[in-house]
Amino acid sequence: MKRLELAIESIILATRWLLVVFYIGLGLALAIYAVSFGKKLYEFAFNALTLGDTDTILKMLGLIDAALVASLVVMVIMCGYENF
Repeated sequence: MKRLELAIESIILATRWLLVVFYIGLGLALAIYAVSFGKKLYEFAFNALTLGDTDTILKMLGLIDAALVASLVVMVIMCGYENF
């Protein structure tokens, strides 16, 4: 019975390596999202003088939203790594 228990435990511990694929994918997705953020920032900076107050605030809120999403992805990656 002890042998079966050890086998099950080692299988469960080995499955954590499957998470590596997800963490790598999240890292790549974050890099792609950073490029998207850069594009939004460039467009905002290029058109900043022609935008009205409402459009400026909306563009800024879009940038804040992107930063918060990126921070959330980093937190998920870091917490998952700590549990790994």
